[in-house]
This record gives sequence, structure tokens and C-alpha cells, in this order.
Amino acid sequence: MKHLYTTLLRTGMVAAGLLVAHGTRAQAPAWDLAARLGPPNNINTAHTIYHTAADAQGNLIVVGVFQGQFTLGSTTLTSAGATDLFIAKYLPATDTWAWAYRGGGRDFDAFSDVVVSGNTIYAVGNINNSLTNASLVTLGTAGSSGTSGVRVLGASRLASADFLLAKYTDNGTSATLNWTQVGGGTVSDYASRVAVSGTSVYVAGGYSNTPANVRQVVFGGDGTTAGTVPVNGASPGSGGYYDMLLTKYTDLGSTGVLRWVQVAGGDLSDQATGVAVQGNAVYLSGGIESSATAAGAITLGSNGTTAGTALQYGATTTISGDILLAKYTDNGTSATFNWSQVAGGTGPDGSEDLVASGTSVYVAGTLFNSSTDASAVVLGGSGATPGTRPQLGASAVPSNDLLLLKYQDNGSSGSFVWSQVAGGSGTDQVHDLALGNQGIYVVGDCFNNDTNAAGVTFGGSGTTAGNLRRGGATSTASNDVVVARYQDNGSSGAVAWAQVGGSPSNDTGNALALTGQGVYTISKSWLPATYGSLTVAGATGEGSLVIARLSPTVLPTRPGSVAPALALVPNPTGTGAATLSGIPPGAIVHVFDTVGRQAGTFTTDATGTAALAGLAPGLYLVRVGAATARLVVK
Repeated sequence: MKHLYTTLLRTGMVAAGLLVAHGTRAQAPAWDLAARLGPPNNINTAHTIYHTAADAQGNLIVVGVFQGQFTLGSTTLTSAGATDLFIAKYLPATDTWAWAYRGGGRDFDAFSDVVVSGNTIYAVGNINNSLTNASLVTLGTAGSSGTSGVRVLGASRLASADFLLAKYTDNGTSATLNWTQVGGGTVSDYASRVAVSGTSVYVAGGYSNTPANVRQVVFGGDGTTAGTVPVNGASPGSGGYYDMLLTKYTDLGSTGVLRWVQVAGGDLSDQATGVAVQGNAVYLSGGIESSATAAGAITLGSNGTTAGTALQYGATTTISGDILLAKYTDNGTSATFNWSQVAGGTGPDGSEDLVASGTSVYVAGTLFNSSTDASAVVLGGSGATPGTRPQLGASAVPSNDLLLLKYQDNGSSGSFVWSQVAGGSGTDQVHDLALGNQGIYVVGDCFNNDTNAAGVTFGGSGTTAGNLRRGGATSTASNDVVVARYQDNGSSGAVAWAQVGGSPSNDTGNALALTGQGVYTISKSWLPATYGSLTVAGATGEGSLVIARLSPTVLPTRPGSVAPALALVPNPTGTGAATLSGIPPGAIVHVFDTVGRQAGTFTTDATGTAALAGLAPGLYLVRVGAATARLVVK
């Protein structure tokens, strides 16, 4: 157990203090790895890793899309049509691929997100198929593009893009496809994000339909049997646009079962981009097109057949893109809408991802504004009540900036707490968000050069400008990969550091993962690319997927800051459950795995007891305030 404690201290799991003290700023960690993932390719082809998730050993599960042939280690994947989806396991310690599998048919198929729970993997995206298998879609094959593998039918009679959820089991040097779930109608539908808690799997996505179900949208199909649960559109005008979709599935081992559906939307295009779960609280984020009038209001609370009645207006009187955050309560076989928050201005603002910890919810997205508030951005709107908290842009030029928001879940209501903005005079954006190692991390890209010609700054909040300046990776102004770490000081947030990497051409930071070895990013970069003192070699103008790592940051400790251990029984446990006692009622209990990821959040009852359940085999740190205990699950 001494080894475990040393690991926890090194990876930032011990509650002994923040990475940086309040009011100070840490030096950005250095890049200690930068390498190609797979062979060089034309960056404009559909070879893309959209997201990644780390397992308990620090390996990375990646998902995305490819076209033609794509070689990962000793496996060459061959697409069956326009594009295929893929899932693969990368071992950073040895720079090798343990396994890789493709899926798809004659048309466009892709995985968009992935989550890992023990040796179980859930991936989401879309397939293009019909109930008669017109596109010959198969999943679960290592390299072949033929008819081998598991056949997966579409959701409707017409071949179109459909929502896909797939479960895999990681066997170490191979993986097994266990089951699939599909949903959709006669036009394009998709899954964008996935979250898991025990055997409950939550998927966010988008679909196009009308209240009369003209597009014949159904969910609950298992890949060979058609679904039977209709999902109508959220409003009369949404038939030609997308609505936001939130679904819950239960993993029964060899099958998955649809439990409930919630939809939200208005007359224009609304899309879900993030999902997170804490206990029975499920959070959904996305982008809406609306205004602060009843005509443009978003309707929430629909279960797919009964129309929702809760309204959320846009952030301003101008119809434009805004950021939406909504909370639902999972009742088991149904869900209840609780509250929503909106943020934005007169320009295009949007969400990319969200994470949650306890009652804190963090949303990352893009803000369009200037330092003179040209787009009149306000935060904190709820229902028909407009927001009152302004957020200026990062520069004098109206442009896209990186945005991080914190909200507080008060149970039946939510409240905006703080914001952080970063960027310059070019187009800057966030693509992924992660929570762990006592920090909040974002990855994206910023337009700049090494002399900071675009004036990129981090640390702006409200009407206060940022003061952390960050130049680009090369002497040429272009979009570079950017990683930033933020700390939550309670009622305020602060940027700790920001780091960049890239080439003289435009690079995109897509995916982010935290492990005990550091902060990993996966990007699409032109070659040669520069990450600090490291260079990813290649012919000029050649493109590639690039993995890079920032060295881990050791947390400072304060004398006496580690409280006595908590009482856990049994410990070790062979059931994935233990009881924590002797804590004040209503206390929040956080459980972290050995790489600093939150594995669960619990609340003590009136007797000061909390039942910790649903934990996969492994080593965990249990934390209540500054008190900690180690838990072993066999």
C-alpha cells in the first residue's frame, strides 16, 4: 500500500493542496513526447482521432474515422466504403498498438467519443445503413473490409446516418465486440458523447424529426432487431433541423437495453455536445439557436412522445448560437428535467464538452466577442430570466475565443459561478475537456506565432482582461495545438499555465487524456511539427496524427494538510462496494482511481454513512474534504 500512496501523491490524488496557490501561477510543464501515430498521410483525408480515454494502466483507447487504408502497429485497417469508424488501444510506455478494429459499410461511418470503465469500453458515433442492410455495415473486424464481423442494421427503411452505441471488452492484446444499440430515422442522426456510471450508460446526440414523427425516428434497436421506441421532434419547426437528444442504456453484460429518452430543442438547429453524470444527476450541454423571446424558446422535458413544457430562452434578443447546460434526474426507467442555464451573445457561441465533480459542473466551448463587448455576451440566464454577468472577449477584434464556465448544481436550480476566456485576434477554439490531477484541462487550437502577433492571452474573466500571454509554436502565424490547465478556487477560476505545439500550417488539437505519466494530446498536424524542444519529423507539407505528452506536474504539499484516514469496511473488498462511516451527514465523498480520474461521487446520509458501490477492481483514493483513505477492490 505504500507504493499506492506514493503513486497517488505523484499523480495529484492526495488532497494536500492545489497545483498552484491562490494568486500564483505555475510554470508550464515541458513536452517530453511528440510522435506520429501511424504513417504520414494527407491531413485532408478522413484519418482522424476524435477522442481518447485512458484505462487504469495509463493506456489510451482512441476512436475516430479513416478512409482507404490506415496502419496502426501491425494492423492495417481497410475501409469498406467512403469512411469507416475505428477503435484502437495504444500503449504509450512501449509506443505500440495492442489492437485495432474497424467498422462500417459502403457509406460514411465514424466513432466520435469513447469512455472506459474497468476493461469495458463504450464508443459512440454513427453508421449509415438501413433495416435491410443496404450499406452492408459490419463491426468488430481487425482489418478486413469484407462481410466478416458483426452485422449492424440501420434504424429505418431508408439508408441514412443513424445513432450508434457499441460496447467492447478489452482483453489486453485483443478486444471483443459485445453488443450494439442503434437509433434514428430516415435522415441523419448521430451520437456525439458518452458517459458511464456503473452499468448505466448515457449518450448525448442529435436527431431530426417533427412532433408527428414524420422522419420515423425510433430507438432501442440492437443492431439486428429494429427499435420500437418512437422519438418525436421537440417543436413544430424542428423537422428540418436537429434537436438535442439524451438517452440512458443499461449494460446487462451481453446486451444493452434502452431505459429512457429525453429531447430538447426549438425551431432551429440545436445539438448536444457533452454529457456527464454524478450519482443520479445527469448533465447535458450543447449549442442552441434561439433568442430571448418566446418565439425562439427551447423546450425541454420531452420524453420523446410527450412534449416538454419547460422553456429556455436564448441569451440575447438576437437569434444566434448560444451555450446550453441542462440537468436531469435519472429515476431508473425515466428521467426528470430539473433546470437549465444559457450563455452567449449576438454572435455564434457554442459548447464542446462538459465534466462534473460533486455539485460543480464545468462547460468548455467557444465565445464570439471582443474586449469592447461587441457581441453583448451575458452569462447566467435561466428559463425566461436573462443573464446579468458579462463576459468580454480576449482581444479588441471580435473573434472566437476559448471559454471555460463553472456552474453550481443547487438541486432544483443551477447557478453560474465563474468564467475564463482565452484567445487573440484570430480564431481560437476548444475541442476537449478533462478533469483530474486537481485541475481542469482543455485542449484546442490558437491562432498565433512565436512573437504573439495575435495577442493571445489567458486568464480573462468577466470584464477583467487576461494577463498570461502565450505565443505560438513557430514564427509563422497559424493555428497551433494548445493545452491549458485551470484551477477552481471556489467562487473564482484561474489559469495555471498554457502550452503550445504545432507547425507553420494549421494544426488542430482534438483529444485529451490524463494519466499518471502526464497530459496526453492527440492532434492533426502538418509536418515537421515542433513541440517545445521536440520535433515530429516528416516531409514538408506531409500531414499526420500526432500524440504528444506534457510531463506530469508534482503537487506541492503543505505541512499537516493530509488528514487522518477515513474508516472503510470492508477494505479490501471483493464486491466493488464498501461502507464509509463516521462522517457528517450530507458530506460529498469523492473516489479517484490511480491515474487521478474521478471514479464516483457519493453523499453521506443522515447517519453520516455512505455506500460506495459500482467500483471496478483496482486501487482507489477516497476523499472527504482533506481526509483520505485508500480502498482496494479485488
